Amino acid sequence: MLDLLSAIKTHWDGDPGLVANLGGYWHGRAPAGTAMPYAVLVVPVMDSPEYTSGKPYIDISRVQFSIFAADDAAAMGYVEMIKARFDESRLDIAGAGKYCIEMRRIGGGVLPDGDDEVVAWHAFVEYRVSVGKSL
Repeated sequence: MLDLLSAIKTHWDGDPGLVANLGGYWHGRAPAGTAMPYAVLVVPVMDSPEYTSGKPYIDISRVQFSIFAADDAAAMGYVEMIKARFDESRLDIAGAGKYCIEMRRIGGGVLPDGDDEVVAWHAFVEYRVSVGKSL
């Protein structure tokens, strides 16, 4: 899994627009008080193996990029930048015999964040990542 997270970070850092507008991203949750806009990478499902009839086998993971911004249009604009960079990407995964089969977008949306009043907009995009590994 660390190989995949490293590949995602390298791919993100290779996009000058993402870096200029959002910098990097936080894993799991941003610290309280983080200035908007900011990005968070969430990994709800890690390394679920899907075996084939022979070799290799495939690890399936899901990753979600969440963007928090002051308005919905800005949040969705940043998500569009992420989609342009990551849709159908073949990440360069370091590791013995590992290779990215595909990074397929499987969902996304935008919703208000806050209890009584909207304090931020949360836009997100989710991917299914298939990583092959030779045995």
